[in-house]
Amino acid sequence: MLHAEAEIRLRSLVLLAALSSMALAQSAPSKRVEARFKAGEKVEALVSGEWTPGTVLAVDHRKYNVQLSDGTKQWMRAADLRRPAPPKPGLVSCSGKIEGKYASASGFPNIVFHSGKASVEGDEEVECWMGAGKIYLHTPGSRADQDFVMDLLKDGALDTPLGEIRKKAN
Repeated sequence: MLHAEAEIRLRSLVLLAALSSMALAQSAPSKRVEARFKAGEKVEALVSGEWTPGTVLAVDHRKYNVQLSDGTKQWMRAADLRRPAPPKPGLVSCSGKIEGKYASASGFPNIVFHSGKASVEGDEEVECWMGAGKIYLHTPGSRADQDFVMDLLKDGALDTPLGEIRKKAN
């Protein structure tokens, strides 16, 4: 009989401790979790086992509404998203380093650089990476050997496969 009473008392204490712990956890101020990605940010999304380019459209707590390259939209977890990786190891984003409009004397080609992106002749934006005196214009999801590669000259001009271009405007 004493053994049964001790067991009941022990179970009651364990239950009381668990309830107290739950009450403390609920009354504690919650820490605000900052979003890992922002609306408008380019990402790669893990879809059906493959990384697919996309853009974050909206953020709701820890969920991200992402528009994929095929135009579909999906709500995704941060664990299924990543920032685009450079096409080659050792490259860094052009953001803040190469900015503005570059063109040849004839005006062709012209490339506009802005915030780590580039648009050639007004076409769709591509990623801009740089390293070892070269600039790489990379389309997310494509192989690195398909990049448009330019030499960064000492005077700030760019030597492209189509000829030399210089900065014309911010």
